[in-house]
Amino acid sequence: MSDVVINLENTQQATAGIEAVELEVVKKEPEVPMIDVLAQELILLEDCVIVKIGKGAAETEKRISYEDFKTILNTALGRREDEKLDGFHLPSNCFYFAKSASAIQISCYYQERTADIKYMSSTMTIRVPNIIISHTLTRHPGGVMKLTGTRYFCTDVPVNRLPQDKFINQVENSKRIFLNPFSNTYNEGHMCYGGNSMPQTYNDNNLRGLDYYYQFLFNSPFNNDLGISAVSNTYVENWYMDLADVAKQPDPKFPYNRLRGAQ
Repeated sequence: MSDVVINLENTQQATAGIEAVELEVVKKEPEVPMIDVLAQELILLEDCVIVKIGKGAAETEKRISYEDFKTILNTALGRREDEKLDGFHLPSNCFYFAKSASAIQISCYYQERTADIKYMSSTMTIRVPNIIISHTLTRHPGGVMKLTGTRYFCTDVPVNRLPQDKFINQVENSKRIFLNPFSNTYNEGHMCYGGNSMPQTYNDNNLRGLDYYYQFLFNSPFNNDLGISAVSNTYVENWYMDLADVAKQPDPKFPYNRLRGAQ
């Protein structure tokens, strides 16, 4: 047998052209064992939710309202609605506030006082009654709220004697809620704003701008349009002159007894 001689120098030269190959080592995570989870089958209908409980012969069904279903979800997620604060900047003298996901109702009470109004081309100092102004708004995405209606009323009782459990949006003589006793007022309580631009849109739960609807009574001139629906048998000019005479008295009191339904 002949001897085999290995020339190391030749071997190194032969392997010099071979590129090194890096092997990617993939670390495999250990498998997580599967666990059976208790679940319930739900069927969403138009007016309720069906919850299926149990399996096979022991399966039962229960129908619940969407309101109850929502409460269950909020509780399960740890976000109960009654724990979430939704702050609002309200107009001054607000005594009633109600909101839903889509609407807001607000009533404000402005106390009787003596003030200047503009009638035709004149400025008159008159006695102004307790004014109630009620607003309705719709809520939109992005915190936008749009005014959909405003009504003006007056009353001869303090705010704590007004209905506390409902929104004031109509004349109720038995509750001492009368129509706003100024001209330019419609029978249902809306006012004619003429060419005035009134704020209609509010953002970020800030409703303080609604106070302008009270200030408007003293900033914009009244005229004879629509008469004085709140008062019987009087002309607009005569009515304002009577209120000016009241304002001159040592202890002026608005003449509520002259309003329709106040007797």
